[in-house]
Amino acid sequence: MVGAALKRGAVSLVLAHNHPNGHVQPSEKDKTLTRAIVLAADTVGLRVLAHLIISPGATRC
Repeated sequence: MVGAALKRGAVSLVLAHNHPNGHVQPSEKDKTLTRAIVLAADTVGLRVLAHLIISPGATRC
């Protein structure tokens, strides 16, 4: 993901993934993965702007 962003000349990222179970609250695994991606992106000068969780019927962002 970070490599693909760099190849395209990006300076920032917006992350998104789905929770088909209907819950949009991030799990501990989601939080850990987000922190790892933010750190990896930061080391190469990319900024993570947001991490969205998409779920059927959910309206919270």
